Amino acid sequence: MTKAETSKLLAAIYAIFPRAYEKAGAEATRDAWEIMFENEQYEVVKTAVKKILQTSRYAPTISEVNAEIAKYKDGLRARLSQYNFYFGDMAPECKQCTVKERLEVVVKCGARKCPRETSAYEKQQWYLTDKQVQQIKIILK
Repeated sequence: MTKAETSKLLAAIYAIFPRAYEKAGAEATRDAWEIMFENEQYEVVKTAVKKILQTSRYAPTISEVNAEIAKYKDGLRARLSQYNFYFGDMAPECKQCTVKERLEVVVKCGARKCPRETSAYEKQQWYLTDKQVQQIKIILK
């Protein structure tokens, strides 16, 4: 997160909690947040702060934001893991095999699960586009 992004985020927090971080001072607070979140993407930190602000009566602390970021990333890891289980190892094209030959074809193509066996619910819950997979991988790096 850059200095400008940190300032933008803290300005939003100050708008809600005008006396937040009063003892440390605005500049010291910005520097601390910038150092602590220098390896995080702005959108990830912003998402965490928004989540905290929705329920908290006080300005978020760095440790609260870190905890929320960890939860957010754990959710993304789980989503990516489920996507890889259901869709990541499937053959590039379905061979529309019959039930009798299905096991042999699945073994040949390396899929854990035949695309024809994946329910609509599984697809709705866990399917990700290539762009979404890339975005998650960037966030998790």
